[in-house]
This record gives sequence, structure tokens and C-alpha cells, in this order.
Amino acid sequence: MNNQLAVLLDSTNRHSLNQSNLGRRVRHFTDRNGCIQYVQNQIPNCRRIDLFLSFREGNLIGNELVLVQNVHFHIYYPTMDDIPSDSNIPCMWVKKFEEDELWVRIGYTIYRHDCTS
Repeated sequence: MNNQLAVLLDSTNRHSLNQSNLGRRVRHFTDRNGCIQYVQNQIPNCRRIDLFLSFREGNLIGNELVLVQNVHFHIYYPTMDDIPSDSNIPCMWVKKFEEDELWVRIGYTIYRHDCTS
């Protein structure tokens, strides 16, 4: 169980994998249900799954995908002003950031995966 994955749920199809040379290292989904199914199937086989999703998809945390130790959620917002200051979601598994940073955050995550493999 040494696998680590970076998964991007992009239901609006705004973040093409062509925007970054990291595309081949990221599982990209535009279909919410397909993404949820993929992540659920990978949970038992992966040491860590980093799931990047829009704040519009944030309601799947705890509802369709349970908070488990090996799934880390990265939620992006349009601007820093849109990021809520408080939340009922444990900070340990959820990171929030501005949408402009998406590919930088994904790149950092993949780098971290490489260093810990």
C-alpha cells in the first residue's frame, strides 16, 4: 500500500490538464459520480489520496466521501475573500486556497508524493 494519488474533480471543465506539465500525474474528472466512485475504490489501496475540488463540490465531504485518514481534501475558492474563516470540517484533512493557486498546489502535492515514496 504505497500508492499516492492526486485527483482533480473539475465539474465545470475549467482546468484542462494541458494547463500544466503535471497533467499525466493527475487523475482528472469532470463527472462528480465517476470521481467519487474512483476515490472510494482507491481508498483501501492507497496510502494517501489528495482530492482537489471546487468549493461548489465541498458538500460531498462527509456526505458522499467520508472523512478517512488517507483522503485529504483541497478546496479552491475564486478569491481569498470567498474563503470562509470558520468551518465545521476538521482542518487536518481539509486545505482551502485561492483558485489561481490550483496547479501550484497540485505540483507541490505531487512533489511531496515523490519525496515520501
